Amino acid sequence: MSPPEMLKPIMMGYRTYGPQRPPARPFTDDELRSVGLPVLALLAERSVLIRPDAARERLERLVAGVRVEIVPKVGHGLPLENPGLVNRRILQYIEREAPAPSA
Repeated sequence: MSPPEMLKPIMMGYRTYGPQRPPARPFTDDELRSVGLPVLALLAERSVLIRPDAARERLERLVAGVRVEIVPKVGHGLPLENPGLVNRRILQYIEREAPAPSA
């Protein structure tokens, strides 16, 4: 969990800054089906932007070989709220998915 003094400026910025571009659109089913690379999806259990159970189901249905984890007790700011977990999961995933070095 990030210390409150790190999150305070970010939260203050949310109150005063308005994005200058439209929100990102969701990927279409065809776009997700076309993904040909290994995918690790870390979903925040308490996200206000997505429904993690529905997102997991959709990813598992459309993206071949995807690895999905719903991280409990965190919101959409997952990398800030639990950076240690995010870093560990990414490094573990890379270690499992990286091709073996050629001799």
